[in-house]
Amino acid sequence: GSNKSDINVRSVVSHMFADAVSSIGIVIVAVVIFYTGWTILDPLVSIAISAIILYWAFGILKESTRILLEMAPKGLNVDTISEDLKNNFKELVELYNIHFWTITPEILVFSAHILVSEDINTKSNQDTLLTKINEYLKEKYNIIESTIQVTSDIEVMKCNIE
Repeated sequence: GSNKSDINVRSVVSHMFADAVSSIGIVIVAVVIFYTGWTILDPLVSIAISAIILYWAFGILKESTRILLEMAPKGLNVDTISEDLKNNFKELVELYNIHFWTITPEILVFSAHILVSEDINTKSNQDTLLTKINEYLKEKYNIIESTIQVTSDIEVMKCNIE
């Protein structure tokens, strides 16, 4: 990702900008108080500067919390991706045990088990399908890391019998 979207870079820039605004505000208020004696400006400007800093920090804090909790990325959900994959890959019979989370704003992770149709019964066919799915996830959803486990109808039947 670009530096503009990196949360660390945005945090540093926001912090530097807040320091600059604070310093400018303090100097201006000090000059006004010196010439007018309006000491009430000091706490008012301090509160205003604090409110601005809190407003800037809230967005970064909110995004950081989503990352720390490994939540699904904002605007994307598992059901949408599942349906999209089934619509675009007719070999997929079902997706289950789907997990989707954020490592950083630029690194999205996806894992799932997929049930494939009987005609995808060789390792080579399954590998080709997995490559196509992984490329699709990366291109459409910017999912950099995906782990997909393939099962076939026969394997599912064996599990149900045992």
